[in-house]
Amino acid sequence: MGGIGFFLGGIGPDGHVAFNCWGSDRHSTTRLTHLNYPSQAAAASDLGGISAVQQHAVLTVGLGTITFREDAVAIVFAAGGSKAAAVKQAVEGTGGPAAALHGLPRARFYLTHSAAGGLAARRAQRLAAELARPRRGGERVFWGSAHRAAADVALERSKAILDLREEDFRAAGAQGAVVLGELEAWHREAHPEEGRDGGLPSEFWGEFLRAAHNRLAEQVRRGLDLRDGARFLHTAPHHDDIMLGYLPYIKNRIAPRCESVPPDASGAAADPSGRGGTEDDRRHVFCYCTSGFNSVTNKLMAEILRGCRDGLSLGGGLRADAEAGRFSPEATRLGGRDADVELFLQGHALRDPQLKERAMQRRVLRSVANAASPRHAHTPEAARCTASASADELLAEVERCYTYYAEQVAGVKDPREFQHLKGTVRELEGDLVWGYHGFTPSKHVQHLRMGFYKGDTFSEEPQMSRDVQPLMQLLTSQSPDVVTVALDPEGSGPDTHYKVLQAVAAAVKCVTEGPTAAALKKNLRILGYRNVWFRFHPFDSQVMVPVSFADFAHLNDAFETCFVSQKDAEFPSPEYNGPFSHVAQRNQVEQRKQLGTLLGEDFFIESDNPALRGAVGFVYLREMDVDTFVGCARELHEAVEK
Repeated sequence: MGGIGFFLGGIGPDGHVAFNCWGSDRHSTTRLTHLNYPSQAAAASDLGGISAVQQHAVLTVGLGTITFREDAVAIVFAAGGSKAAAVKQAVEGTGGPAAALHGLPRARFYLTHSAAGGLAARRAQRLAAELARPRRGGERVFWGSAHRAAADVALERSKAILDLREEDFRAAGAQGAVVLGELEAWHREAHPEEGRDGGLPSEFWGEFLRAAHNRLAEQVRRGLDLRDGARFLHTAPHHDDIMLGYLPYIKNRIAPRCESVPPDASGAAADPSGRGGTEDDRRHVFCYCTSGFNSVTNKLMAEILRGCRDGLSLGGGLRADAEAGRFSPEATRLGGRDADVELFLQGHALRDPQLKERAMQRRVLRSVANAASPRHAHTPEAARCTASASADELLAEVERCYTYYAEQVAGVKDPREFQHLKGTVRELEGDLVWGYHGFTPSKHVQHLRMGFYKGDTFSEEPQMSRDVQPLMQLLTSQSPDVVTVALDPEGSGPDTHYKVLQAVAAAVKCVTEGPTAAALKKNLRILGYRNVWFRFHPFDSQVMVPVSFADFAHLNDAFETCFVSQKDAEFPSPEYNGPFSHVAQRNQVEQRKQLGTLLGEDFFIESDNPALRGAVGFVYLREMDVDTFVGCARELHEAVEK
């Protein structure tokens, strides 16, 4: 027919274009093909989970078809920092699927800033713009960006920052040349009498490198700060984000429970904070903003409900509990939630999988009974059918739910009641992980179930009354010193993490406005974290937490124990075919390798701190005041809206 005149597509984490994965023939045509693992993982969220993707071939247009016409227009879009490596390879490299587009004069990439973050020319342009800001009276206003660029050069050259020389920057291409040019310009303006003799004075060069080294070393030392007595509100979009993002910070640097407080003269426990309640009860609160139902598969729900059905049948172990009303909303409110966690963890301690399954079934039955309660509220048996008064009626509800999940096609949006039931499993997992660490879920874990999270392809924005005000109430009641938030990079898209970030920023802004909130605003600190999807640049972090082998063992056991739905994740990381805890571990090890290069291994070997000497990984955190955090959220919003 003469060939395609216009092609519009995206690019995958392995550089695939139109599902032409790495190794596809440059002359391939439209065909059935099978995806490699990174492409399967990337497509999982669009196609109903990776198990559904793995069962089928895909139909795709070939590279030869796209490039058949020499005057074809081919446009590829990419958004977010997760695509930066693939874009760099596609644009600057000579291999990979996208290299087939190099011969088309009318082929173009359209990129967000973070997706273009790996391109040498774009990095140099942005750096030049940052460093070209007016120098104020000898103040080194540009050194922050220059230090960041020095770290990039050091990593590229596999050298410690203190060992860098001018020739290393020249060999680093445009970005290194920009830094050298700015340093030379600054030095000429600061010391016009010295002239220019073909190089920077060694004293000035050493001062610049020492400042970069010392800044990074200080960030590492800050990771040893215990912050004893600080009150934390930990927020997360999903139920495994906190532990994957910075569990070692919580476990090793902050005691999960305070020492017992001696009673005062009246016999009551003293409250040194003066805020009311005990510090043990109020020092840490973990807030999960969505129900996370998208991460729970129909298969898992069918398995749990099958166990519920068997337990409610005549002679089943759950029937007596149902007949005694132990799954009613009232029983749940009076301690059922904590009892489920206790039973599950007892099963883990005893290595008894049946106890763990029973705990999961009990939590799901509470949700089924609560949902069924309104339908029976006006029947003649309303007095005893308040939620699970009739085991037979509860069994009928379980059968109905089981039939739905067993017959539902993966990837199809669930009705609200079945979304809620899936969310019950995720909320139990969030309770479990902090019960595992000695916290009482009913006191320390909040589930907000923000309304924007509906499973739509294009979900709505958070709303003030529905999504932000519950966060404001939590901030007001807890009066935290530190709020943590998942801080994804610019242009990562209007996804759940981004929307929760905007909701947290709006809540923080509202509760710190006005003269009466001046003290709160002054003292409040925000800790931004990232989990398995994105990583901070070393100079974008202010706190670096050492991680030991014991921390890795703890992370993996806690994750595999508590996050039942994620053992075989339907939406896994494209970078690694395994549990998310392994991905987090790999990221933390890579960050330790970065620091070993930038600071030199002697920095760790010769340290008098055993945590630094024994560090095999690092967690990076970004610390901000309120204004910086709100401004960061505003910049992200503007980038997405553009």
